[in-house]
Amino acid sequence: MHGKVDNYPNLTGKYEVKKLLINQQVLHQDTCADSLLTVVYFDIKNGCVFQFNTPAKRWNGSFTKTSNHINIKWYAPSGKPVFNGTLSTLNNSGNMTLTGMLGKDSMDVILQKVIN
Repeated sequence: MHGKVDNYPNLTGKYEVKKLLINQQVLHQDTCADSLLTVVYFDIKNGCVFQFNTPAKRWNGSFTKTSNHINIKWYAPSGKPVFNGTLSTLNNSGNMTLTGMLGKDSMDVILQKVIN
């Protein structure tokens, strides 16, 4: 018997980055736009994608989640730092917070679920 394909159906989907703090500095999408995190995808089979402004600039990985703790390891491109942190539950407004360390950098992200 195979395991469930979608272990987190309430998490699966596309999320726009509404607020991004790196090392306690608020970053705005109109500055350094080619290197800012703009979209996060949580996919079936524990897939995760961080998109930096365009689909051509993506980190593809997989996550493990225990309670509110999340760990994301990247397989493409290789050599990217692991994300280790927490993920809040989705609130009634469709927002959640991703907080933790991406390598040596602290990261706080407010995500808004995109409803198609």
